[in-house]
Parts: sequence; C-alpha cells; structure tokens
Amino acid sequence: MRAITSTTRTSTTRTSPILRTACVAVTAVLGLSVLAVAEQQLTAPAPSTVAADGPVVTEAQEEWNSRG
Repeated sequence: MRAITSTTRTSTTRTSPILRTACVAVTAVLGLSVLAVAEQQLTAPAPSTVAADGPVVTEAQEEWNSRG
C-alpha cells in the first residue's frame, strides 16, 4: 500500500517594481494634496464681519413690537 501524497505549490505574488513605484508616487501625490488643502484652511484669513445699517432685531423683539 502506498500513501497518497500531494504537493501543493504556494504561489507567491510578486509585484513589479514599476507598479510598486507608481503606487508610491500616487500615494505621495495624494498625501501632498491633503497637506496643501489643510495648510490652506489653516492660513485662510478670518471671515470679515459686516456692519448692519440699523439695529439688529431678533424675532422675539419683532413679535413683541408687533403686539402694539
């Protein structure tokens, strides 16, 4: 009687150096883009305030005044 043995090959996936370099380059560009946007948000000037021509009236004041 012979024992049945099977040998299975383990496949190793090798990425090409060109593909690996392209992935690193794309990741670097995306990272730099995120940093540029973050820097732009941090260094943006504060929004300016607009002065009203007259007094600022809230809804509660308008309702009170409308009752006469």
